[in-house]
Amino acid sequence: DGIPPKEFLQKARDDLAKYEDVTLIDSEVMTAKVVAKRFEVTLANGEKHYAKKLLIASGVVDQIPKLPGIVDLYGKSVFNCPYCHGWEERDKAIA
Repeated sequence: DGIPPKEFLQKARDDLAKYEDVTLIDSEVMTAKVVAKRFEVTLANGEKHYAKKLLIASGVVDQIPKLPGIVDLYGKSVFNCPYCHGWEERDKAIA
């Protein structure tokens, strides 16, 4: 709670790096299907990976309005998601 999204992502990656059986791959998934009771995932480069479980994390891209000064305030006093920042901003005036 209360940390910028990029810092949160880096902390999550650092935590996962502690596990020898976890591999992070930055790639677009082209197909995912069940083959012989497991998932076969084909990446953009043609590589295939297999797993018993599949987590779909499609990601989010924030589209910040082009307003003067908003970038400096984004994540500090300008937020895009009440679910992500609602607790920290509770009982305060919002617009």
